[in-house]
Amino acid sequence: MIVLKTNYNFWKKIFYIIIISLSISPAFATSDVDNRNYLLIACMSIGPILFLSIGTIKWKTDGLVLLLISLIFITQILFNPQSVRWTSIFFSCMFFIYFLTAIKVVKKARINYSTLCNITKYIIYAYAIVLIIQQICVLTGLPIFNHIGVAESKWKLNALSAEPSHTSRYVGILMYSFLHFKDKIVGYRIPFKECFRKNQKIWMAFLWVILTTVSGTAMIVLALILSRYLTKKNLILACTFLGIAFMVGVKSDMTALRRSTSFLTAVMTGDTKLMMATDHSASVRVVPAILCIERIEPLSLRGWVGEGGGSTATWMSNYMPGVPKGWSGGAMASYALEYGLLVSLLFIGLSFNWCYDKNNKLCTIGLWLICVVLIGVNSQIAWLCILMLYLDKNLSVRNENKSILQFT
Repeated sequence: MIVLKTNYNFWKKIFYIIIISLSISPAFATSDVDNRNYLLIACMSIGPILFLSIGTIKWKTDGLVLLLISLIFITQILFNPQSVRWTSIFFSCMFFIYFLTAIKVVKKARINYSTLCNITKYIIYAYAIVLIIQQICVLTGLPIFNHIGVAESKWKLNALSAEPSHTSRYVGILMYSFLHFKDKIVGYRIPFKECFRKNQKIWMAFLWVILTTVSGTAMIVLALILSRYLTKKNLILACTFLGIAFMVGVKSDMTALRRSTSFLTAVMTGDTKLMMATDHSASVRVVPAILCIERIEPLSLRGWVGEGGGSTATWMSNYMPGVPKGWSGGAMASYALEYGLLVSLLFIGLSFNWCYDKNNKLCTIGLWLICVVLIGVNSQIAWLCILMLYLDKNLSVRNENKSILQFT
């Protein structure tokens, strides 16, 4: 095994490439058909080489991920040989290895808190700048810069991702990490007023993206980020404000607020037909998951080894109006149905452990739900979320500026 010579600047550049490749999906490299990011695929292709070159295997992370990869191959080859989707499986493996590589690169590059604040800050700035350029293009009637797909509204702009809801997730993850590492630099939880006063530019960039993407998901992301500042003193005030927002939001002229509050109200009823009638676009992300969960049989062998890759595409359109034949959705619920409870529960357990922070329960659980559980395994959103929240929770830096990952 060849181990690359330690060069902090080299590894720092590799780290930047990993974070940036997971954070953006530029139009020139993104498929119009399935939003596949070819720039990310090209970057991930070097992941196995870097992983092997670094050398050391840490069983608390590497071993469990390698076990998960092995189970995917074993269950699919033994129990679903007729429907093995090799491209999907290998794509998953690329994400797994890319994540493990990123963790190792952080230590090799001696990444510190300031470095992470800078990279997250500048990516958020980039999102805001591109979004503003797109908005100017709409106002002036010019061709929209870096635009992907056809939106239902001319103001639903994608910025640096494939679609507005993705943009809000990316920016939310990055903003959470920025704020978290700012706290680590000073050694305490910075109050909201102080944080906003000292970081006005990044807050304005974040809020501009969140409030002008016309995305219902953006409102949920904003609520999660602000939940970091909940205390016993302001909890009642926050709950009151949230209740008022729901009541006003249902009838509000603000499209994003109305969509998010109305749809969340429909979700709480559990009625899939009401969800689709309230917001078909949002229901596409929730209803398929409910349909998949209803089909999982935990008391049968098939429930634990799965029905095979791509099986949901054979029936989903029959129960989900407004989608083409052969379409599938359901994120982690679909993954559990196709690949089995054995594999999916292991992934869910690992990803939750990597993301969950007991000091930021509401925000980390919320980001994990909307970026991992409701997105699925083969998504750069999910893996940006997992990587950043893992680093947020586990990275510590010694006085000699040496990066330490507590769980590896």
